[in-house]
Amino acid sequence: MRAAVGWNPNHLPPLLNAWDRAGDLRRLLGARWGLRAGIAVATGAGDNTGSTFGAGATMVGKAVLTIGTSGVSCMSIRPFIRGQTAQS
Repeated sequence: MRAAVGWNPNHLPPLLNAWDRAGDLRRLLGARWGLRAGIAVATGAGDNTGSTFGAGATMVGKAVLTIGTSGVSCMSIRPFIRGQTAQS
């Protein structure tokens, strides 16, 4: 896709896993937001994955239901192990 639209890969951020640390909160932003510098900055996740983790539904049998324009239910059927994929 990048090549098709002519984007230079040197102008794009590196691809990281959702569990990787993207960096640290900068001092000036921390001061602006009332947070300490150096807090880990996550790479991000999709909205349903993020809400599942945020609600603490990463243990077997825990679930989260999101209702908005659509309804989505996410439930862990096995424990989350950092770095392990569904194919592992």
